[in-house]
Amino acid sequence: MRSAICAAKQGKFFQYADALYAWTDAYEGQAFLDNRLVTGAENLGLDMAAFGECRSANPERDVLAAAQQDAGGRSTTLVPPAVAVNDVLVESLDIDTINADIDAAIALRSGATPEPTSEAASESTAEPTSEAASESTAEPTVEPTTEPTTEPTTAPTDEPTAQPTPEPTDGG
Repeated sequence: MRSAICAAKQGKFFQYADALYAWTDAYEGQAFLDNRLVTGAENLGLDMAAFGECRSANPERDVLAAAQQDAGGRSTTLVPPAVAVNDVLVESLDIDTINADIDAAIALRSGATPEPTSEAASESTAEPTSEAASESTAEPTVEPTTEPTTEPTTAPTDEPTAQPTPEPTDGG
């Protein structure tokens, strides 16, 4: 920040900032080492004596003091927090209202009508039980059979043979 302020005092802030930030890709974490800050100023043709003197004088203190003084004389307006779902402001910042608006937006996109229930609300906040966890992580079992699942054909076909797929269970 100090070097940028000193470049700004010579009317070259943006050129200086552009040069230094262009180096971030090439030098990564070493883009802002002191020797690069000085090289950037030299490359822009800054008055190096004035640049060095400025850097030694802690110019950011003066900039921050001026900014605080300027801000102190201005009125400030506080902006309340707001939540929007699909560019529509949610009327309440209550988490249940926000979640209901999100559910309604999802349902509209999928073509369904949301029907929130107290049961659904309790299910969404319930912690998983070890029984539910074991049901959801259980590996499917396939039992081998000795009988063919389709009738054998005598002629080859271009179509793949349909194999029945086991239906997933909902655990209920």
